[in-house]
Amino acid sequence: MGRVFFTWYINTACNYRCSYCKPEQLAGRQAPAERWVEVWADIHRRYGSCHISFSGGEPFVYPGFIEILAGVTRHHTVEVITNLSCDVRRLVEKVNLKRLRLGASFHPECVDIEEFLGRVKELHKYDFEKWVTFVAYPPHLDRILHFQKRVQDAGVRFSILPFNGAWDGRTYPQGYTEAEKKVILQACGDDEPNLRSFKWGNGGKAEDGPAAAKSSTTKGRPCLMGKSYARIYPDGSAKRCCAPGAAELGNLIEGTFRLQEEPAPCASERCPCWKCMIPGEEERWERFWITPYRKT
Repeated sequence: MGRVFFTWYINTACNYRCSYCKPEQLAGRQAPAERWVEVWADIHRRYGSCHISFSGGEPFVYPGFIEILAGVTRHHTVEVITNLSCDVRRLVEKVNLKRLRLGASFHPECVDIEEFLGRVKELHKYDFEKWVTFVAYPPHLDRILHFQKRVQDAGVRFSILPFNGAWDGRTYPQGYTEAEKKVILQACGDDEPNLRSFKWGNGGKAEDGPAAAKSSTTKGRPCLMGKSYARIYPDGSAKRCCAPGAAELGNLIEGTFRLQEEPAPCASERCPCWKCMIPGEEERWERFWITPYRKT
């Protein structure tokens, strides 16, 4: 696997106030767009064309985010998770759409389905991969199949994310009831990546921990994360992965970032990532790290 993948939590701020999410003020520094374009040009010189998955917070509230996307897509492919409250016209005018994937997150507490679908349909005119994400928040499950149908009727894939948090005395996603699991499984259908994100123990097809891991523990096993993957935070710092105590890889803004040269042993007793890159188990995870609609 030669390509390097990044998850970039560019900020923690959001312009929506959903009851199931607690956005914070922007953590760390806000480097100007020009600086980030320079940073990713340098990453290209050192590691070639990479794939960057943007998340937050809401990425588009970051000052100059469209300019960042325009600069980054000169060299890399990107995936953006956004509530789609941005000006979609500026997006399609400035960004290299051949290098873009976009997940539009629908939040019914903050935007009407008709208004949201209007934005989705505007983007649907353009040839790049796009889909809609929806958080499986328990109070919204009675409408999930309705929303799924509306999105799919618009010709767009509907993807479901687990709710992580507390509601009505239960902790989720482990706390989903059997009735809630049944609705979620019906909405997920045969979307395997969708199903694997639900770690609710022995709940049917969904996984608990790394999908189909060959061992009950990952501690001490070599993993390509840190060599083929890094997780970036708002202040520019980077870590090997999302696991607690993950190795630090330096800071992109300060110019100290370096990928590891070889696979390193996992420090977690049981890795929390269902896509952990354990050599020898590529049949389990590799297909989920490929951008299937990449057109470079």
